[in-house]
Amino acid sequence: AASGVWCAWQAVFAGGTGTADQPCAYARRGWLRGIAARIPVVFFNETADGVPFLFYAGANFYQDGMRLARACRDALALRPDILWIHGAHTPMSRRRDEGFRLEIQALLPALRWTGEVDVSAMTPSLLSAQLARALHERERAFHSVYVSQDILPQVCLALHKLRLDGVTVCGYESPGRNEAYLNRNALAAVIRQDPYRQ
Repeated sequence: AASGVWCAWQAVFAGGTGTADQPCAYARRGWLRGIAARIPVVFFNETADGVPFLFYAGANFYQDGMRLARACRDALALRPDILWIHGAHTPMSRRRDEGFRLEIQALLPALRWTGEVDVSAMTPSLLSAQLARALHERERAFHSVYVSQDILPQVCLALHKLRLDGVTVCGYESPGRNEAYLNRNALAAVIRQDPYRQ
């Protein structure tokens, strides 16, 4: 990389939480620490101990959350009982969630959060099935879903498995993989982001 700085992208560092479901995460972190010992390493979309962190150039995650809230306001007004589905908390997702929550609450004071489902411990290859089970076991009803990370297709598939295609879904990212769900009107609003083009 230019100027002796090596840029670690999410393709290299994806899922570096070190959970039992991600056996190679420790190896990846060790590999990156080895590189960081020799040359400077800058992460553009993840954090790690002792490694500097930069947001994507041009990204404003708080504003992305506000934009999504505005885009799905009308759809959520019709179905104000909303469930939050998320993975591991990152600095970007926290800012996005904060922007969304504050803006949607200002736009729709009657909106009711019915709870959250954390998918960070679920197996990525089985995510839609495991999420469908978690949603099926919920006691509190929901009519809308806010997805704060790049799992919209899996969320839509889980809802489809439960025959909940009428649930309002809004979230971020996955431009290519979300296209089919957008065409089926399964998504009320999406902030499209392609990290590798930012």
